[in-house]
Order: sequence, then structure tokens, then C-alpha cells
Amino acid sequence: MTASTPSPMTGKSVLFLINQDLGGGVEYLAGVLGSDLKRRGALCSTRIIYPETLYTGAAKLRQIVRKAVAVAKAAPDVIITFQPTASAIAAVAGRLGGCKFVIAHQSNSPVKSHALVRRLDKLLGTAGAYTVSIANSRATMHEFDTYPRTYRDKIRLIEHGIPPPSFVLSPRDVLAKFAIPCGVPLLLMAARLDQQKGQCVIVSALPKLPGARLVMAGTGPNKDNLIALAKSLGVEDRLHFLGHVGRQDLTDLYRAATLLVFPSVWETFGLAAVEAAMTGLPVIASNIPALHEVLTCDGKTTARFVADRNAEDWARAISESLADATLRPRAEAFAIQIQDKYSERRMIEGYEALYAELFP
Repeated sequence: MTASTPSPMTGKSVLFLINQDLGGGVEYLAGVLGSDLKRRGALCSTRIIYPETLYTGAAKLRQIVRKAVAVAKAAPDVIITFQPTASAIAAVAGRLGGCKFVIAHQSNSPVKSHALVRRLDKLLGTAGAYTVSIANSRATMHEFDTYPRTYRDKIRLIEHGIPPPSFVLSPRDVLAKFAIPCGVPLLLMAARLDQQKGQCVIVSALPKLPGARLVMAGTGPNKDNLIALAKSLGVEDRLHFLGHVGRQDLTDLYRAATLLVFPSVWETFGLAAVEAAMTGLPVIASNIPALHEVLTCDGKTTARFVADRNAEDWARAISESLADATLRPRAEAFAIQIQDKYSERRMIEGYEALYAELFP
């Protein structure tokens, strides 16, 4: 699409519906797509189903009902969702309000979502309630292989796009900003603090990694458990909890760290792992299909994958990587390939093609 060609999204009202604003990959993607749509002349707004962090079952249900009513009243031209709960609300309330186009992102593994929500998602998708479902990796697409054909026929692959890294602070300055010591091995984790992200296995590995420090960027419900685990192992003085970190600071931290450790139990993409690889930071990741896919280019990778979920294997992989003097130069050379594979331009072109199909 040239600058003189009007966008099919000009004047369209677009509602982004997300579960929570946790500052993760979902929120990042929504921000990128929203900014692009605004440039195309779309009228964008965002609604968050759970604006607070903790809800009981009854409170969750009340929030769902409130957001469903709000979505129906808003009656946008397009609703873009990112989790099964949001997709279900859009498919039911949005359609009742007159919305004809629901773009549902499959950012959750179907086997890891709440069973009731996933069954509803499967039912709605099979019935054609979603205009299109977006998968961000081939591994995610394969997780729906057993779903009915009418559901699978609506799935479309549009991989994440990430702008190339741009650094502002020097490694020394960004570490000073967060009161992190220089001159020691720094293991960085950038993820929500919850069971899915697997931080506990790295905390458990720290006693076998003398001198190394673990830096955690992110918030979440598992922080107290991680602190208790670290205290029980006598390594709490080597943990740094940074809380929510802005994208620029996180990019600078990638350059300052020694390794990114990414022990997720499951992922549909693994945005932080790809971001880190784009900066040339070596990555040690769980041996799961999505991470293998996104950290590999033309059959090659500098990432190291750990199959088992025990501290001994992770400590061994980290120790061997720290001892490999060739790893960082190889990762920095590989960064160029990852930057091209997951360029923001490629992702935006995928959405351009989708918008043109929806509004020919």
C-alpha cells in the first residue's frame, strides 16, 4: 500500500479487548497494532476486562458481564482480542452489538487455558463467531490440529514483528539505574512472575552458580513464592526484582546482561526471548516447540535448549554457556538474522493484507 492509497481501515472504529495490562507481549502487540491503525485513520480504543490484579471468581464474573455490556454498547466495526476470555466476550457481546468483524489472537496454549473458557472458545470458533484467528507461530497453529475444520480454517499465521534494538544507556549506566552490580555474571529474566514462566527452576539453580545474580524484570502473583524459595536456599541476596520495566530500559538491560534465561513451561511465541536474541544476548530456553521455532533461522541457532525442568540441568547449561568465550560473538552475529526474520515491517504487511481482505 502506497502513501497515496487510502487504507481500508480509515474511519473504522476498532476496539482492542485484553484481559489485563501486565506489560507483556500481549500489551506490546496491542500497542503496535493500535499505533499502526491510528496512522491509517482508524478510531481505536482499548478496554481491559480485569483492570485490577486480584479478583475472586464472583468478581471476575461481574467484570466479564460489565465488559460485555460495554462492548455491546460500543458497537465497533472491528474487535481485536488477545486471550480466550476476551475472544468469547467479543464473539457474543460484540456480535449482539452489531460488530461484524472479530479478530481473535491465539496467544494462549489451548491446553493451558481454563477448561471452561477454552471449551467456549472452541465452540464459538467452530460456529464461525470469529472472522479470523491469528496464530503468531507455526507451533501455535499445530496446537489446534485436533480442532474441527471449521475452526482451523479461520486460523491465519502472522508472526510477531519487533523493531530493531536501539540503545540509550550504556551497560554500566543501566545497571546503576537499577542498583545491579557490574562485573559479575547477570542472568536476566523478562517475564510475568507466574508458574508458566518457570522462574523457580532458575532460583533453584542459583546455589550451583556461585557469583551469578538473577535479575527479574516483570510483575506477577508468584513473587512472594520466589522470595521464599530464595531465602530457603540462601540466595536471596543475589536476586534483583525490578518490577515492571519499560521497553527502552529492558532493551538496554539485554545488552548489559550476560545471558537471558527463559524457562517457560509453555509459550505461543516468546517475545522476550526474540527481543533478547535481536540484541545479541545469548539465550538459554526451555526445549519447547515455539521457542525452537522463533529462535531458529534457516536451521541454525545460537540458543541453548534445556529439555528437563530440574535445577541441575539448568545450572549445567548456564555454567557451560558462561564458560564459552565464543558464545556472545556468535549470538551478536546471529542477531542480524533474527532481526530480519521478525521485522516489524513483515508483521505490518501481514495485517495490511488482512485488512484489505476484510474491507475490500
